[in-house]
Amino acid sequence: MHMFVGCIKKGISLKGYYDNKLVCTDLIKKRHDDLMAEMISRSMKHNSPIVEIDLLGDFKYGEIDIEANINELISRCSKCRDRLLSGATKI
Repeated sequence: MHMFVGCIKKGISLKGYYDNKLVCTDLIKKRHDDLMAEMISRSMKHNSPIVEIDLLGDFKYGEIDIEANINELISRCSKCRDRLLSGATKI
């Protein structure tokens, strides 16, 4: 989520993420906060809130395809893939 905010602020294209429906700028802050809560619930530390999101102004783009996101995650993380294939309710 931090990478997305940084790229948008620097004018770096997120076209591949948008085209593959992996990110929606309207949901970056919410997704970050959801991930932060999950980290804390797993006794992990999180010390980097997203405050820069306000700098995006009215820039809103993209949509989310949950299945595409899950496929992307399991292609990048073998532990997540194993958890998903084992029937875990949370990745």
